[in-house]
Amino acid sequence: MAGVAATVAFAVAFFVARAGRNDLRFEVAGRAGQAGASVTAPAGAPLPLRFSDGSVLVFQPGAQTRVARLTDSGAELVLDSGRLVADVRHTGEARWSVVAGPFKVRVTGTRFGAEWSPASGKLAVEMFEGAVVVEGPSLGRGLALRGGESLEVGVSLPAVVTRTRPAPVAPPELAPSVSPPSSPSAAPEPAVAATPRALAAWSELATSGRYAEALAAAEREGFSHLCRQLDADGLLALGDAARYASSPLRARQAFAALVRRFSHDQRSHDALFALGRLEFEAGAPAAAARWFERYLATARNPPLGEEAAGRLVEIYERAGDGEAAVRAARVYLERHPDGLRAGLARKVLAAQAPAEARR
Repeated sequence: MAGVAATVAFAVAFFVARAGRNDLRFEVAGRAGQAGASVTAPAGAPLPLRFSDGSVLVFQPGAQTRVARLTDSGAELVLDSGRLVADVRHTGEARWSVVAGPFKVRVTGTRFGAEWSPASGKLAVEMFEGAVVVEGPSLGRGLALRGGESLEVGVSLPAVVTRTRPAPVAPPELAPSVSPPSSPSAAPEPAVAATPRALAAWSELATSGRYAEALAAAEREGFSHLCRQLDADGLLALGDAARYASSPLRARQAFAALVRRFSHDQRSHDALFALGRLEFEAGAPAAAARWFERYLATARNPPLGEEAAGRLVEIYERAGDGEAAVRAARVYLERHPDGLRAGLARKVLAAQAPAEARR
């Protein structure tokens, strides 16, 4: 174990660095986070870290971590103890890693869970989607894991990889998108009264990363009923569970309920961004733009403001809406002159200059 401690100390010393102007940013409980800071999830609730590229890492109750380093294409974290569930956005350039004792999980863009116990020296990794590479003792040059696979490995124990059966998912969605800001329509469901035990069931499943099962439990409870009864935290968790379970219609319903019922809560701002991302991923750029515009209007520099502003430049430029693209590019450069999409924004303005000169 002394060797393990030395490895962890080396990892921390190597990775802690000052973030540059182009680096990602993240938010914890509505406040800006700092590279190198320790983060501990409270005993009674999970704690999400929301990054400016749209990635979300949820630390389960009691988990301890450090965001050791932020770069322009990802982050490096040290998981001191406990479990996290990660949804890392795939950008093509994403480079993330999670250090747990002598082990390292290298990530590009994927959804996975990881749990580290320093007392036993054991690491567990569960893949929901995508792929990662795990490095460390007994793993040679690294072990690749893909969706549906799980790994258990210890400091002095051999690696055990299992292939899990796919979890049951909700029926396929019929409607690909919904026009904001009106509330999304929901599929018919049985009118079942909510019970505290059932509420705990779906939320506990979501907390443990079993999103398809959590969604199924919420459907049995009555999804629309939950959208009317849950508080802001519950609605955000419900929407995230539905999104991770690949049910965009239900995710839209939960996030829209959060925006409608708790419009002044910080969590409703997160829901606005989530709605924009859902529409963007569904191939509905006009609807996505409306949600991102609303998100940017919530504050001067909201936590995911650079990502939302950048996507607006991209959406309007692809749509051929020159006036809107120029407006979005100017806003982006004013707020994020060294941002990841600054090059695109300048390209939009440069293309518009000849047209303005001819007028």
